[in-house]
Amino acid sequence: MQNKLNLNQLLFNYHKNTVLIPTFVVAVILFSAYFFVNTYVYTLIKNSSMKEAKTHGQEILLAESKYIGNVLGEVSRLSNILQKEHEYFFSNPNLIYFPNAKPQFEVAPNGVYYKTTKNGSSLYYSSDTKITHKEMQKALRSEVMDVSFKSIVDSNKNIVAAYFNSWDNMNRLYPYIDEVYNQYGSTLKMSDYNFYYLADEKHDTKREPVWTDAYLDPAGNGWMISCVVPIYNKDFLEGVTGIDIPLKSLISNLLERKLPWSSSLFMLDKEGAILAMPQKIEKILNMSELTTHTYIQNIKTTIKKPLEYNLIKNENSPFGNKFVEHYKNKTDFFELSINSQEYILMQTIIEETGWRLMLMIEKNNIFYSIYKLKSYGNLVGYSAIVFAIVFYLGFVLYTLKRSRLFALEITNPIEELSKQTTFVGSDKINLPLKESNIEEIDQLNFNFSQMVAELKLGKINLIQTERIKKEYKQKANEYHEKSLIDPLSGLYNRLKCEEVINKEIEAALLYEKPLSLIMLDIDNFKNINDTLGHLVGDEVIKEFSKIIKNNSRKSDVVIRNGGDEFVIICTNTELKSAKIFAQNLKELIQKGDYPQDYKVTSSIGVTSYKDGDKEEDIIDRVDRALYIAKEKGRNRVESL
Repeated sequence: MQNKLNLNQLLFNYHKNTVLIPTFVVAVILFSAYFFVNTYVYTLIKNSSMKEAKTHGQEILLAESKYIGNVLGEVSRLSNILQKEHEYFFSNPNLIYFPNAKPQFEVAPNGVYYKTTKNGSSLYYSSDTKITHKEMQKALRSEVMDVSFKSIVDSNKNIVAAYFNSWDNMNRLYPYIDEVYNQYGSTLKMSDYNFYYLADEKHDTKREPVWTDAYLDPAGNGWMISCVVPIYNKDFLEGVTGIDIPLKSLISNLLERKLPWSSSLFMLDKEGAILAMPQKIEKILNMSELTTHTYIQNIKTTIKKPLEYNLIKNENSPFGNKFVEHYKNKTDFFELSINSQEYILMQTIIEETGWRLMLMIEKNNIFYSIYKLKSYGNLVGYSAIVFAIVFYLGFVLYTLKRSRLFALEITNPIEELSKQTTFVGSDKINLPLKESNIEEIDQLNFNFSQMVAELKLGKINLIQTERIKKEYKQKANEYHEKSLIDPLSGLYNRLKCEEVINKEIEAALLYEKPLSLIMLDIDNFKNINDTLGHLVGDEVIKEFSKIIKNNSRKSDVVIRNGGDEFVIICTNTELKSAKIFAQNLKELIQKGDYPQDYKVTSSIGVTSYKDGDKEEDIIDRVDRALYIAKEKGRNRVESL
C-alpha cells in the first residue's frame, strides 16, 4: 500500500516554518508595546470621568428629587385645601349650592343610585346602601364639591381626577363618568381599596395627606397613584377625598426629562416595587410599564402591581441581590451589571412621599468621549501595523508560493467532498469519491459513503413508519370524537362531561380560575312523550338543545347528560354571571319553536367551584339546586 501523508503533520510543518513563528513574534512585539501605552492612558482618563459622573450625577439626582417633591407637594397642598372645604361641608348640613344647576338622579337596572345630569362630577351610590331621604340629600348637597374638583383637575396637567368616597359607599368623581353604574358594577365597598383605608383612623392617625402605591383605578383610568386625606365630622370619618395622578402622566411629565449621559430616572415605592419607569428602564428590565388597562370586568378590590415589578422581593429580578443590598443600605452611589451591561446607579429619598428616586447611567455613555479618543489612538497604532505588514509582504508572498501546491493537494479533495454533501438525501450524489494521497481525507470519504447508504435506508423506513403512525392516530381521533357525541341532540354526552369537569377543576385549583355548572331539564317531559309520542319528544329535545347551544359562549361546553337533562360547563365564569346566563336561557327556552306549538319550560340549577371540590361534589351540588328549582314549582333558576 502506498504510504500516505498525515494531514496534521503536513499542515504543522509547512506553517510553523514559513508563517506562524515569524509572524507571531513580530505581532506580539508591535501590539504589546502599543496597547500597553494606550491602555495606561485610557485608564487614567476613565477614572477621572467616573469621579466627575459621580459628583455631577448626585447633583442631578438631588435637583430632580427636589423638583418631583415640589410637584407632589403641590398635590398634597391641594388635598389639604379639599380636606378643609369638605370638613366644612359636613359641619354645615344646611349648606346647599348647585354650581351646574340642580342635578337629577335615578336608580340603574342593577340597583345603583346615580346622577344622570352629565356635567360636573358623576355620582355613584352602591346598590347595597339603602337610599333614604338622608342619602339623597347628601348626594344632592355634595354638588358643591364640584367647584374645587374642576379647578384642581383642569389646572394641573399631572392630575386626571379628584373624588370623594363616603363611609356608606358613595363616590363623587370629577370628571363625569358616563354609565358609572356599569363601570363600578352594582356594589362597591370603599374600605376594600387602598385609596380609602390608607386614610382611615388606623392608618392615618395624624389625619394628614397620604400617598398610595400604584394601583389599578376602578374608575377606568388605568394605573395610577393617589394622594388621599380623611374627612372627619368631629371624630366621625365621613369619608376620604383623593386626587389621582396616572402613572402615564407621572412618567411623561416627571421621569422622561432629557438628562446628561442619556441617563434615566425611575421611582420605587417604600416596599421596593417599581412605581414608575420610562421606556429606557423598560428595555433594560425587559418589561413594560403598567399605564393603561383594558377593563373586562369591574375592579372589586385594590389591585397592585405584580410581584415581578418589585425589585426587592422578586427573586428573579434582573437587578439581582447586589441591588437589594445597596437599596436596603441606602447607598448613594454603586455599580451594577445587568445582562452583561455595566450601569451606575444613584438613589435618594423623596421627602414628600418616602419613595426612592433612582438615577441610572449606562457606563458606555459616560465613557463615550473616551472611547472616541481611544479609537483615534487605535487608528495610529493600526497605521503602524499596516506599515509592518507592507514590510513583510515580500516574505508572505514567498511563503504563499511555496505552499500553493500543498494547498491544492488538500483543498481539491475537500472541495469535492463538500460538493457531494450538498446532495445528501437526493439522487444526485456521485459515489464512490476519488481517492487522494492523504490518509485522513480518504478515511473521511469512506465514512461519508457509509453514512449516505445508511441515511437512504433510514429515510425509507422512517417514511413508512410515519405514514402508518399518522393513519392510526387519525382513526383513533375519529373514533374518540364520535364516542363523545349524542346522536339525537348533536351535543356532547356524559363521557365528555366527566372529561371536561375534571380538567376544569384542575385549572381552577392551579390557576384560581372561576368555574360554574348549570344543570337543566325539561319540565314534565314525560307528559310530552306520553301524550304526543316519542317522535314529538325527540323533536322537543332537538329544539331545546339548539336553543341552549346557540346561546352559549364558544368556551362553554354543552352536554346532554341523559334523557331530558342537560349540563353546561361555564369556564372562567363566576356564580353571579352564571345565574344571569341561566335566567336568560330560561326565558329563551319558553320562546322556542316547538312542534305542535307545545309550551316548554325548564327548571335550572346553578353552582360554582369551591376550594376542595371534586367532580362528584360539584355535580351533586348542581343536581340539588335543580331539585330545589323543581320543588319550588319548576320554570325557575335556583343556585347553591
